[in-house]
Amino acid sequence: MQLRVVANTGVSFGLGAGHEAVVALAEVGALVVLIVLALRTPSRVTAFFVGGVAGGGLGNLIDRTIGPHGNHHGAVIDWIHIAPYPAVFNLADLWIRVGLVAAGLALLARNRRSPDAEPAGPRQGPPAMARTTLEFDPGHRSDGRASPTDRRS
Repeated sequence: MQLRVVANTGVSFGLGAGHEAVVALAEVGALVVLIVLALRTPSRVTAFFVGGVAGGGLGNLIDRTIGPHGNHHGAVIDWIHIAPYPAVFNLADLWIRVGLVAAGLALLARNRRSPDAEPAGPRQGPPAMARTTLEFDPGHRSDGRASPTDRRS
């Protein structure tokens, strides 16, 4: 592991470098999608890892837009290099990568449940019982004859 300081104006592996505004807008769009996914997923585990991806993306967006970089405005500061991995990255990038892999594995595990397991999706309570209203009229019997207590004048 080596520490190298690199000002990256692009995304992973420097893709999109030199187009800081486009990269920042794409990050905002991706964050909106990730937050919606995290809120809608039925699995807390998946929501946790998608939230980690969103948190890493938000960290990079903050670094890119208001980070104290001097003359590197619009750049993310990457500083971790592990050979033989070709790119230099930061902790936010690590959350993004680990979160994406873990969320994908959690979704695969949830979808590969045995047929006897609960179906994927939100949990439902017990089925509702049908409600029937019974009316009681003491002056009538079910067979159509008058009851012994029926008083007719």
